[in-house]
Amino acid sequence: MSHGKERSGQTVPTALLPLPEGPFPRHDLGSTTLQCPICSALHWEFERSPTPGSATPPELLGITLSLFLVDAPGGTGKTFLEKTVLARIRSEGKYALAVASSGTVALLLPECRTAHSRFKIPIDIFDDSTCNVPKQGQLAELYRMCDLIVWDEAPMQHRKCFQLVDRMLQDVRSSTARFGGVTVVLAGDPKQCLPFIPKSWPAQIVDACIMNADFWGKVEALHLSSNMRLLAAADRMTETERPKAQGFADWLLGVGDDSVNKTEDSIALPRELLLPATTKNRSGLIRHVYLVPALELDNKSIGEKVEYFRDRAILAPKNSQVD
Repeated sequence: MSHGKERSGQTVPTALLPLPEGPFPRHDLGSTTLQCPICSALHWEFERSPTPGSATPPELLGITLSLFLVDAPGGTGKTFLEKTVLARIRSEGKYALAVASSGTVALLLPECRTAHSRFKIPIDIFDDSTCNVPKQGQLAELYRMCDLIVWDEAPMQHRKCFQLVDRMLQDVRSSTARFGGVTVVLAGDPKQCLPFIPKSWPAQIVDACIMNADFWGKVEALHLSSNMRLLAAADRMTETERPKAQGFADWLLGVGDDSVNKTEDSIALPRELLLPATTKNRSGLIRHVYLVPALELDNKSIGEKVEYFRDRAILAPKNSQVD
């Protein structure tokens, strides 16, 4: 026995030979170029030519520094516009943050997060609430490097959330300008979902709207009115379907503008949107939506079946009604 000592003339088993040296960890990866959350905000961009926090005012597609509200009813291309603006600013080597008022909306924009997650907004918010963002932390550094904030579905958010973010950005960027000098694009339709306040009166909901925020006088409103979704589908419509679709789009705008015929507590639907009196039942609704009989569908190709069912759906408020 060798008792751990090497003896001449004896071979060491292969399993006991020293292994080759593996790669050593790179300590330079802890630099600011890969630190979270800056890296997670723009994971495709690790270099930036201007000095972070420089005093050069950013520009939004040639528009000077300001606050904007993109008033966009459904179908007018709001999401497409937001994606275009974000891509343009990021392609110029600038930092653009995309946030949304809900998690579902945040899925529609690239590198988007909810406003509460991005800005550390507390759940219960008061007039004197603060964001949990240390001024010397990495999040504060990200905000100092930011040139543009796109806030989707802003009218759904309580005005105190915007005022809180405004104060926080002024603090971390050491600037008295609104939102610390960052260009902010608020997008959404104020005629749709308003802030939700449990057990509240209508006056309380109105008071919570963004239009009552202390910075609202500085906001420039931009309006989208053309229904791009309708225009994109016009080529697939017949000559009789196009005016009906345009009339429906105009009626929807009228509902939001409070210009359609209505009584004190109800709105009259156009007759063309209603089923005939003889078919106002479950079976009549199914026959109206799914016109082609099942036997005739069996003779169609897979692609034709997919196209047929993709353009049709029956929505129900409760699962029990579906069963």
